[in-house]
Amino acid sequence: MSTQIPLSDIQPSPTNPRARMDDAALAELVESVRTFGVLSPVLLREAPVAVKGSKSARRKYEIVYGHRRFAAAVGAGLDEIPADVRELTDEQALEIQLVENRDREDVHPLDEAEAYQRFHQQFGHSAEDIAARVGRPIQFVKDRLRLMQLVEEAKEHFLEGRIHLGHAIILARLKPDDQKRAIKAGLFQEENLLYHPDDESDEDPIKVRTVRELQGWVDSHVKLDVKAPIVADLFPETHAAIEQVGGNPKQLLPITHESYLPPDAKDGERVYTPQSWRRADGNHKSKTCDKSVLGIVMVGPGRGESFHVCINRTACKVHFAEEIKAAAARAKHGSASKSAGKATARASNTQNKYDIQNKLNEANRQAFNASAPAIVAAIIKQLGKLEVKPNGKLADLLVQQCLEYGDKPTAHMARGKDAKSLLRYLVLQALETEMGEWASFREFPKLAKNLGFKLDGVFPKPITKLPAEAKGAKSAPVADDEDDE
Repeated sequence: MSTQIPLSDIQPSPTNPRARMDDAALAELVESVRTFGVLSPVLLREAPVAVKGSKSARRKYEIVYGHRRFAAAVGAGLDEIPADVRELTDEQALEIQLVENRDREDVHPLDEAEAYQRFHQQFGHSAEDIAARVGRPIQFVKDRLRLMQLVEEAKEHFLEGRIHLGHAIILARLKPDDQKRAIKAGLFQEENLLYHPDDESDEDPIKVRTVRELQGWVDSHVKLDVKAPIVADLFPETHAAIEQVGGNPKQLLPITHESYLPPDAKDGERVYTPQSWRRADGNHKSKTCDKSVLGIVMVGPGRGESFHVCINRTACKVHFAEEIKAAAARAKHGSASKSAGKATARASNTQNKYDIQNKLNEANRQAFNASAPAIVAAIIKQLGKLEVKPNGKLADLLVQQCLEYGDKPTAHMARGKDAKSLLRYLVLQALETEMGEWASFREFPKLAKNLGFKLDGVFPKPITKLPAEAKGAKSAPVADDEDDE
């Protein structure tokens, strides 16, 4: 039987997952309470005993559930609220809150995760036990608990609505350093939008990758840690296979289906590419052998899968028969003609020179990039002393920078004899380049107006009707210009 309890005697529960109601939803609920009152009683329990000298926990009752109705009653200016009062322990109160909040849409997954974590840490309940008590799948509860492993930046993105639950779950499965790397390089990407002359922003707009794209980035750039506890949840078959060989490193082989690994996916330990191994589990038309070991896909497509592979190129005639035969032939004919040997040596020498030159080029490129700030500083220091002649080499550089591929310098104006004339020439060159764009008939008038040119009487009037002969002509429909380029 419910009874009316003064609002001044009630305090919110510190353990209840917070309801994140927006202002509009709360205002709507306040108006409903103001009109009809609180129709369903809230559930209360006696509040914890106040600590002497403390300002907290001095009210008589604590809300177990009904926080939104309580907030609406306060907003509507009510003095009392209908309530059921029960004797409940902390554990019972938290369990009721978890069950009642199960189907609420306004409970953020992070708040639900905090409640599950308290139930686990404070009262010692496992994920399986929590799932049974609140009526959720075990994996659901484990994923919620794992959200507490998110780094602060990921939590902020999640709470602000920039990323969705799927993104958060993928990030929470990674180590903190890998999370930060994924947020920086894999979570967002530049958004390619159509150019608009009114847009003065220098920054390229970004958008969040889809959950599938983020998972693809993780698979390609984050090497699997087979010792991590999460492997048992995400890849149970692989975990069982590892357990079967006793976790012996000699019986585990890190492999990938990719021929190339991104640098950030390497940790100094070798990952065997497809050129080095053969599948040896009898599946996918493969053959078994007695020299196989358990291969685990560490990076790339199929990350987390496991199956037996063979890498014994010198002794396994099941998987490397051709390689063994070729090696024997090379050994047998090791005393081939000198000319063939010289040709091989020349080819090898050429390849070595090519590799050395590539490495030298890369070293020089890195050295140049490292010196770029000093180079720019030196250029700036000397720019004031250099004279920019309209027909000099510096002017030629500026003109070339204004040209699109295949364009020619404008013939409608000379470069002049001073810097101001050269600047006008460059402006004309840039504008003519813009006029050469496919959609210039529509975009150029707006650009010219924004730049301060008064050309209203110069532009041709827009054509809104086709000539009669064009109407009768049979032709394929023309796509909208937005898609033509």
